[in-house]
Amino acid sequence: MKEELTKSEDKFRMIFNKSRDEIFIHEINGNFIEVNQMACEMLEYSHEELLQMGPEDIDDPENAKKVGERTIHVSKEKSCFFETTQLSKSGKLIFVEVNSVLIDYFGRPAILSIARDITERKKLTSELTRNIDVQNVINILLKEALTAIPLDNLLIWAIELIVSIPWLAIEKKGAILLTNEEGILEMKAHYGLSKHITKTCKNVYPGKCICGIVLETKKQLFVSRLDHQHSVLYTDIKDHGHYCVPILYSGKVLGVLNTYIAKDHAYSEFEINFLVTVANTLAGIIIRKKAEIELQNMNEVLEAKITERTAELATINEKLNLEIAERQRVIEKEKELNMLKSRFISVVSHEFRTPLTGIYTSVQLFERYGNKWDDDKKQQFYKDIYKSVGYTNMLLEDVSLIGRDDSGKLPFNANPVFIEAVCFQAIKDIKAFHGELSDINFISIPESIEAIADESILRHILNNLLSNAVKYSEQGGQIEFIVKLQVDNIVFTIADHGIGIPKKDLKYIFETFQRASNVGTTRGTGLGLSIVKRCVKLHNGTIKIKSKLNSGTTVIVSIPYIKPSS
Repeated sequence: MKEELTKSEDKFRMIFNKSRDEIFIHEINGNFIEVNQMACEMLEYSHEELLQMGPEDIDDPENAKKVGERTIHVSKEKSCFFETTQLSKSGKLIFVEVNSVLIDYFGRPAILSIARDITERKKLTSELTRNIDVQNVINILLKEALTAIPLDNLLIWAIELIVSIPWLAIEKKGAILLTNEEGILEMKAHYGLSKHITKTCKNVYPGKCICGIVLETKKQLFVSRLDHQHSVLYTDIKDHGHYCVPILYSGKVLGVLNTYIAKDHAYSEFEINFLVTVANTLAGIIIRKKAEIELQNMNEVLEAKITERTAELATINEKLNLEIAERQRVIEKEKELNMLKSRFISVVSHEFRTPLTGIYTSVQLFERYGNKWDDDKKQQFYKDIYKSVGYTNMLLEDVSLIGRDDSGKLPFNANPVFIEAVCFQAIKDIKAFHGELSDINFISIPESIEAIADESILRHILNNLLSNAVKYSEQGGQIEFIVKLQVDNIVFTIADHGIGIPKKDLKYIFETFQRASNVGTTRGTGLGLSIVKRCVKLHNGTIKIKSKLNSGTTVIVSIPYIKPSS
């Protein structure tokens, strides 16, 4: 019997110490009686040191105050589940969820607590929340920029929005200053500033104080307290710091975004990056609004000129009609561009919202019920999150590519590429995103083709075409993917047996936001084939589509074969 007890105790001890969670046994209102190896490793104390301590000694000061309350709860209710923050010997914060139960420990009451490290989960939740806030701020600014709101009013509204972000650890004070024609900063919008500050900093010269230094250097500036760079001082000024970011456009400082922070505030890369992103967005808005004013002034000048010449010179009526027609064409073109931009923002915002909402919901459910799920269910949630992140990343890449192509900044980096390897990677990407929804049959003739091409752009072409083939085919459908070297060209053929494209839609299928009328509820932005055509054009290639309704679609892409030199 004694030998069996010894074996049982050894087995318990092994399980106790091998647990990946912290395990504590402590007397009611007393020190720890026993702790496992994971507790020692996480908290950086030796086993002997922890046995001289109690629960209040390993929690951060704020949570240590709640130990007595939790002990009473366990004593009455027999168990307690809660989250707390532990403080390791080196000062590292560890977020844990704890399950405590009342037990009988060799004839005396004690509390058994199992603590699981949720630091990474907390970090992920925090990052997701911040990323969603960043996207929302940018979307709101862009949406308001498309309205008729005057620039000054928009800036006032923007600074209030910026300083109200919950996780942004800045004071509720800030200002936006714009550069005038003389190169001097003028305060156009502010929030939370005293009249003395708004009067003193109404105009700021280059090199003067924090904003003037940013104007002069064109670089962001972080200061944690009053120092020699604060040249604008006044009676009763309180010690403080700043994040100050230039509003840049094509290397020119359009203005400065200045926010206030508490004294000795720690520098945060995420905070400064957020402010830089907002400043870049404001730069685009400022340019657009100034262009609207210039266009309005131009229209007023033209109207005055037309009126004057019509009254004085009836003989040039034909010329005036041509000018009016041209002006109307410009206005219609602007309306068309505005409608395109509005549709772009609407489509992209909707497509971003769907995966982000999925991620947010999954994280909420995981946080609330994750400790009750088995590993298979957790893995499924992880896969859902990864899939949503992948879809969001794909959208970002598509939007970025269109933006760079429209601005003429999409580079074409031609290098030696193994075509078969690029094709295999594209298939791997599609399976990682869509799963095994379809069977992709790949053939390369010959098996190894090396050519000069832009691998990144080629992958955009193949990923979009394969993704369409999978999305619009039945689950388990066959997809043929063939690559052939034909004399001076490399020909990619991707054929599915899916829903096909109606004949009336084929002539518009390469236009931006154009989707076939039979796609139903299948998710998409209408950007894919537009991106493919742009990418094929960069390769000086051609693209053809053959499709029959309810029978499938075949896409043939041909690019020039350029053999790498030895």
